[in-house]
Amino acid sequence: MIQIPDSFQIQPFYQQKMVSLPDLKNSFKEICRTIPFYYDMVKDQKYWKNKHEIIPVLLEWWSEEEQTLTMLFRERNTKEARPVMIFMSAAFIDCLFWMNDKTLSGLTQLEQDLAHIKFKPINCEERLDFVLRHPSQYQSFTQLRALYLEVRKTYAKIKLLEHIT
Repeated sequence: MIQIPDSFQIQPFYQQKMVSLPDLKNSFKEICRTIPFYYDMVKDQKYWKNKHEIIPVLLEWWSEEEQTLTMLFRERNTKEARPVMIFMSAAFIDCLFWMNDKTLSGLTQLEQDLAHIKFKPINCEERLDFVLRHPSQYQSFTQLRALYLEVRKTYAKIKLLEHIT
């Protein structure tokens, strides 16, 4: 069992303080799916210190899950879409922080923390708040899809700027 820090215990991610520890032999994606923000909670620096290795993995993961979500929402299967939306929202938040070379210390002040991030989609705080409040709605899916598209472009810009300097 692992205790979820108070700073990460917000809806829709966690309802209880203790969750089962994932098998650490599982893939990065499987661990993130089982315990959102696991690597932030245990302060494993290899992910936000090596953003050019992990951000493409997160973006590719979204591409895979976007297909699943498209099908689920087309079938109006919001019950099965909800958990996918939740862990992909968590992956988006990690992607946003890690590509800005920032660690995520918690979610209780997410809006304020996002305000201090340099590279992010326009109106990111409000849009992400909507997605997190309504993860079962199709409108949240379209918003999350747009956020991932914008973050993909922003990440390309970061790579270009880092290559130039």
